[in-house]
Amino acid sequence: MGLGDDMLFLGEAEKIHKETGKKVFPVNYRRSAIFENVDFLTFDRNEEHVKVNVTNQPPTCLRDGEKVDYHIPYYVKEEVHTKNGMHFIWNEDYKPVPFKLKFSQEELRSRDRREKHMPAPWSEYIVVNPDVKNSFFKGNKNWGFDNWQKLTTKLHEAGHLVVRFKPSGAGYDEPMLKNCANILEVPLRIALAIKSKVKLGVTFDGLLSHVWAGAEVPCVRICGGFMSSKTLHYDNNLSLALNNNPIGKCYPSQDIIEANKKITVDMVYDACMKQLNY
Repeated sequence: MGLGDDMLFLGEAEKIHKETGKKVFPVNYRRSAIFENVDFLTFDRNEEHVKVNVTNQPPTCLRDGEKVDYHIPYYVKEEVHTKNGMHFIWNEDYKPVPFKLKFSQEELRSRDRREKHMPAPWSEYIVVNPDVKNSFFKGNKNWGFDNWQKLTTKLHEAGHLVVRFKPSGAGYDEPMLKNCANILEVPLRIALAIKSKVKLGVTFDGLLSHVWAGAEVPCVRICGGFMSSKTLHYDNNLSLALNNNPIGKCYPSQDIIEANKKITVDMVYDACMKQLNY
């Protein structure tokens, strides 16, 4: 799983830390840039701590049979294995806990230096995110680049400043957006520091919806036919979904892609205006 899952863990871990006064030891830990500057985590077994699962594993199936003090069920109710591959049955009862990312002073200074080269402060921008990672869910979070372009143009023509941070690496091969500032090769944490300061974010479900929840930035979250509006919903999200018993397939699914297309550009634009109180 990805960085969004690390954000979910940190929200839960911070809550437990505040309740117990103890540091949190991540079980099933993988090295994550999201964990940087988080002082309530420990990786020292000799330091007093409580153990919490990072991933959605059952309490009896954690790495090396390790037990946890707090088991978080997260957002997957069941993993189903079929001849086509695995899919998830969503746990709509799970309520994510927002977590505000911790940035270093140098990261904040880098964010502010980059702002000086922009026509306006970051707080006047809308971030659009057509570059959702497609590796794990095999393209099923794809709203369609043409839709992103039409949305960007519509926002631009309405007088809004739009910015898109284009990631590098395999799988991120969408073209440049027109009527938009396309920013390339910004380190992940600097990009997240900037995105934590904007006036609105628009994305398919993923890392940024978690980041914007913690940063208290209004977010329009597209879910389409991939998950329901109840799954992983934060109070500052406006989640657009079909809500017809979605299944999170981890293999290519044309029916999900077709369902995603039913979330129209006008629907997303109207949601943006609602989040901006226009």
